[in-house]
Amino acid sequence: MGHVFDLKTGILAVGDPTMGLARCSLALPAGSYQLGSRAFQRVAGQADVALPPIVLDSPCVYAMDASHVTEFESWYHRVGTECAYMALPLAARLPEFETAVGARVCFYWEQEVASENREGQYVLDPARVLKHAEPATEADGGAMLASPDV
Repeated sequence: MGHVFDLKTGILAVGDPTMGLARCSLALPAGSYQLGSRAFQRVAGQADVALPPIVLDSPCVYAMDASHVTEFESWYHRVGTECAYMALPLAARLPEFETAVGARVCFYWEQEVASENREGQYVLDPARVLKHAEPATEADGGAMLASPDV
């Protein structure tokens, strides 16, 4: 489980599943992404912001393509009940869900994306949703990067 999620619809679902995932429409092409540090900006009061609020009650943040939210919420509450909603056992079982839907979902600790561990309301900074560069493989020439002995 890495810090990478797959985006295919251009709509990112992100946040604390116990409070409901915010759906953020982004002008990004399909691909692999990750959230950069300070991707969440704290909102004081009822600020007028373009993106939906992300309400955090636990230190756990999940990020995924919005097309998987219904299945994820069902999985999250089933597995959460089995492991008393403990963060580490839930995160350890995330590959089960990823395999079932055929897409990567990312788990973050709150302080990784909000630079603090504090309940409250945040908004996503779209500029901090970063394209993830997949490592080169031998099939696409990755093994050819080293100079041959001449």
